[in-house]
Amino acid sequence: MHRLRRLTAEDLEHLAGGRAQVRRFRARESQLDDLGEYVVPTGGAALSDAQLRQLGLTGAERYLDGYVRLSEVETLKEKYGLIEDPSGNVILRGVSVEEAFEDGATPVAAVFLDLAGSLNTRESAAGLREASSLIAAVAA
Repeated sequence: MHRLRRLTAEDLEHLAGGRAQVRRFRARESQLDDLGEYVVPTGGAALSDAQLRQLGLTGAERYLDGYVRLSEVETLKEKYGLIEDPSGNVILRGVSVEEAFEDGATPVAAVFLDLAGSLNTRESAAGLREASSLIAAVAA
């Protein structure tokens, strides 16, 4: 607990950085719902419009961000014709340890850390702010 009191959200994001192999793709918007059946959503994709508004964000741009079995990333790439794109609208986070996602939901701390790692500066700031709040609550 003592180390947690000194930990910043940025530190936690860095320490948790190896939890998944992150790949970004471009997909047709019409494919996002079908593709979403295979992933456990995270980041902004895991939040409702009301939750996004509470964080000062909007869900205007449609994208998919989620966890999937590492072994399924290539299969989904082929099945949906996903094109590697560093600013794409699909983020697949391949994991080999799936126990944290067994109930089909991403733990809230991971949602905020994934939001903190967003290329969008507003999302990143909101994720860091919320991760800091979680750290403070646990360390109190």
